[in-house]
Amino acid sequence: MSFFLKLLRARRTRGAARPTFAKDSRGATALEFALVAPPFMFMIFAIFELALVYLVSITLDNATQQAARQIRTGQSQSSGTYTSAMFVSAVCANMGWLQSTCNTSLYVDAETKASFAAANPSSPVQGTTWTPANLKFDMGGPNSIVILHTYFQWKLITPVLYGGLQTLPGGISVVIATTTFRNEPYPT
Repeated sequence: MSFFLKLLRARRTRGAARPTFAKDSRGATALEFALVAPPFMFMIFAIFELALVYLVSITLDNATQQAARQIRTGQSQSSGTYTSAMFVSAVCANMGWLQSTCNTSLYVDAETKASFAAANPSSPVQGTTWTPANLKFDMGGPNSIVILHTYFQWKLITPVLYGGLQTLPGGISVVIATTTFRNEPYPT
């Protein structure tokens, strides 16, 4: 009997040495989930938003290329007065799912250059300041080298992307599409 008493006392002593919360594992999964879930969900949202920004960029690139064809072939120049607002409308007509916000968020800059080596773009974003007054719209004539930029302002939701993308105050990212080409030798 003394063996059983010693064993019982030893178990009681070991159990008393540990705090009661160390034995109880109920709620451990909920605690681990509470620690891991917020960063995981934030990361998932950031990945989805970055994918959406890339989708906007691809859509803007394709729409800019399609609208720039009118300038490259001389259709815009031969139609009379072709303004930057008309070009913005042409780009927006090709933007599909972004047409509803396109006219208020899209800006265009077209410049002629003497050579392709001189095609050094200037940006209307200086630090975090948007200066659309610096934008020009010069389509050039036959055989002119044109560098064409379209700037689309896209509102970001996830603050973690503010540092990685060119942003303006209020979390607005500037998505840029650029195309450089030589106009065809169309008749004037």
